[in-house]
Amino acid sequence: MPHIYVEEIRCVEMYICYSLVLLSLSTSLFEMNNLDDLNRPPQPGDGIWNNYVGLLPYLGLAAYRYVWVKHTEREIEKIKIKYEMDLEKKEETQTALVALKKVEHKLKERQYVYCSPFALRKRRLEIEDDLYQMSKSPIFAHLNMANELNYIFRNDHHCAPDRFNRNDEKNGSCMWDYIRKWENQLNPERAEADVLSNIKKLFRINP
Repeated sequence: MPHIYVEEIRCVEMYICYSLVLLSLSTSLFEMNNLDDLNRPPQPGDGIWNNYVGLLPYLGLAAYRYVWVKHTEREIEKIKIKYEMDLEKKEETQTALVALKKVEHKLKERQYVYCSPFALRKRRLEIEDDLYQMSKSPIFAHLNMANELNYIFRNDHHCAPDRFNRNDEKNGSCMWDYIRKWENQLNPERAEADVLSNIKKLFRINP
């Protein structure tokens, strides 16, 4: 049953009580008139209370419609606000993932320079400084990215076996773990979907 707000319930209760009082009063007056003057011929206006009693069901429907309309308007407003919040969240997530792609590109460049026998150390340090600056973006504020970048720079010494490798996807080790971690932190819904997908594959559960 849909939730109806307390104020609206009280409004209907007051209306029903008021209507019952009028109904009781009109019935009593009608009976008293009949007892006082059983032989009196019908007079103009004798049926006014009966007419009012006949309107009560329509007034009740009008009151119910008023309450339902108010309830529906509030529910629509809630849905609208939720939709706008979801849309804003998706836009923020997309912006963060685009920014993370730039970090990934820089990390691959840094690792390529680190592994190249021809690249200068100065160039690697410049890239690392750029990455530190990128990690200070408010988008990455909750990721602890600066400290984790520092760990990558100190510990990721993995290079492709071919020292003349031109494929930057083959360089690096723990940096890829951190990139996936950051992606999951920025897009937890996608992370949950991936976990469920892996569980289904593991137990061979059909969708």
